Order: sequence, then C-alpha cells, then structure tokens
Amino acid sequence: SQRRSNDSGSQYDSSFAAGEKALLQFYRDKQDKPAHLQRARINFEAAAAANPMSAEAQHRLAIVADLQERYRDSENYYRTAIS
Repeated sequence: SQRRSNDSGSQYDSSFAAGEKALLQFYRDKQDKPAHLQRARINFEAAAAANPMSAEAQHRLAIVADLQERYRDSENYYRTAIS
C-alpha cells in the first residue's frame, strides 16, 4: 500500500508539473494556444485522478476550463477546489 501511495504521489507530481508547463506555454506563446490548453487539461486531469483531494489540481482544471470557455465545467472544478 505504501508503494501504491508513492506511485500515486509521483504520478501526481509529474502530471501536475507537466500541466503547469503547458499552461505557462499557453500564456507565453503566440501560437498553438489550443494545443497548450489541451495538454494542460490532460495533465491536470491525470493529477486529479492520482490525487482526487488536490484543491490545486481542481483549481488548475477550473482555470483551463475557463480559458476553453467551458464555463459549467469550470464552475464545478472551482466548487470542488474550495470544498
């Protein structure tokens, strides 16, 4: 069980970092903005799956959903992040 917990933590950390990188690229780059957001979404979803209690991952998913104009999803992610 300890090994599974460490594996989940490692998966969370690597997915969250990849999501942060993609989100930063979205803000920095002039091109490929939809692709950066999609990469961020996929990685933050993986982080949230690895650690469903992570308010940080839920918050980042809310930001990405806002930027993708998926407002209903965004609201749900924000609510989960603050609960």
